[in-house]
Amino acid sequence: MLLALNISGFLGLIYSALRIRDLSREVNRRLQAEKNVDWIACHDTLTELPNRRFLDSVCAQAMTDQRTQETYAVFSIDLDGFKKINDLLGHDHGDAVLKTVAQRLSSLFPREHVFRLGGDEFVVLARRTGNPDLVALGNRIVTVIGKPFTFNGVAVDLGASVGFALFPENGDDLSQVIRHSDCAMYVAKKQGRNLVKPFVASMQDELAKRI
Repeated sequence: MLLALNISGFLGLIYSALRIRDLSREVNRRLQAEKNVDWIACHDTLTELPNRRFLDSVCAQAMTDQRTQETYAVFSIDLDGFKKINDLLGHDHGDAVLKTVAQRLSSLFPREHVFRLGGDEFVVLARRTGNPDLVALGNRIVTVIGKPFTFNGVAVDLGASVGFALFPENGDDLSQVIRHSDCAMYVAKKQGRNLVKPFVASMQDELAKRI
């Protein structure tokens, strides 16, 4: 009986250890699943860039955190000729172009936030130090995006319209500045291809008339 009790106790100990191990694995799997869900909610699954929801959280954080008031240049980017690529070559080529554009922007801004907001619209949130030449930086964006694309032997011609606005000079909060950079981008797109436009207040009146 004593031997049987010892054996049963030993077996019970083994069973408990196995259960603890299984529970630990299950907890880790659930934590990983939650992280994946959070990542998917805040990122574009095609390009793996942060999405509009992530951008909204950054804007909200900038509003609540008054201790570290950063200055930013916000670049709104819309691709020129992307619809033609989708229509003529198909959505597979369009997706490949978007991935490549995302990689090029991330390489150009390795320490800054690059977002894909949907379709062929991107936003770069760049911190400012000193007095950078933002028009020149906008032209670098146009040049990088405009480099030749070749997919499956097919050459793809692409351009970009870029507008930019400054925080806090052009708005009391980042969300407003992003809207202003969008406004400048629409003006650039209306005036031609591969243009860079800084935001000026008169652009709001023009956009209102168009609406």
